[in-house]
Amino acid sequence: MDQGPSEVEINLFDEEKGINYSIKLSPQDAARAQKDVMFATRLLELEIARKECDTANISAILEDGNDSTSDSTYKWSHNATLLLIEEFRFQENNLTSGKMTHKKVWNNIASALSTKGYCVTGSQCLSKYNGMKRTYKSIKDHNAKSGNNPRTWPYMSVMESLLGERPFMSPPAIASSSAIYISSDSEASNLSNAASDVDLSNLNPRKKRKIQESAPKISESIMESRILAEKNKDERHKEKMEFKKKMLGFMQKLLDKL
Repeated sequence: MDQGPSEVEINLFDEEKGINYSIKLSPQDAARAQKDVMFATRLLELEIARKECDTANISAILEDGNDSTSDSTYKWSHNATLLLIEEFRFQENNLTSGKMTHKKVWNNIASALSTKGYCVTGSQCLSKYNGMKRTYKSIKDHNAKSGNNPRTWPYMSVMESLLGERPFMSPPAIASSSAIYISSDSEASNLSNAASDVDLSNLNPRKKRKIQESAPKISESIMESRILAEKNKDERHKEKMEFKKKMLGFMQKLLDKL
């Protein structure tokens, strides 16, 4: 169970309706809300939308005679689905950093969709996202197998931009101060080929040691390359080839300076 840091309760007043709203925030967001009027206004809009959505859901429950709102009752439109993905991208850091509980983040995502007219709950957003993640992985695995007819999906490219380099899709790269390890076979091959193009056999031990001590710089180049690939997945093959050239040039420059 997620246990986020202590939360701070702040009050936001809706002058138009004369209603005071109490919301709980992380200490950082609470401090920002005290200083940033635009941020505080955005928080107020999200809270109002959440309250309105809760009211709508309660009405629906009473009409249907159910004791809970099923995730399957909401029909996701194309625009709502795209907005869900973008809101997840915006809130993702809060999920991974531990600044908020997962429940709080998904409720924030639901509130953001509610302000656009899509009345959903946090659990509905989570259920939809998990379903899309499973679909993405299924299609990715299918298309990777030789002989299979490629499958298509309207959200493949946008999910690729979000999940293409995630651990459940491909092993991560690991860098240390003494050596560089690349878990992906293709990336390992690229780095190995680049390194083999630079002949170190004729260098004296001192120069070899200097090059080996430059491993952290090379690892930083690798991480920069991965960040670049994250931003433009459609050109991944081209970027890997450019990465190999950059690595070769970087290592050659080290030799020239020695």
